[in-house]
Amino acid sequence: MLYNAGYHSLRDIASAKPKDLLSSVAHLPHRTAVQIIDSAKMLLIERAETLQGEAEQMLLGLN
Repeated sequence: MLYNAGYHSLRDIASAKPKDLLSSVAHLPHRTAVQIIDSAKMLLIERAETLQGEAEQMLLGLN
């Protein structure tokens, strides 16, 4: 549904505005659009924090 509407990545969804999702996906309630966007943002933050932690561990291993 989201993919067919042009949202191919979490970043695409996280950077969308609720009105963009509403106009792209039929019968999508506003509250659901907001929840989808917020969830995508949270997943991206978690992924970034995980990658940052892994990078820090790698750098500590170099010393």
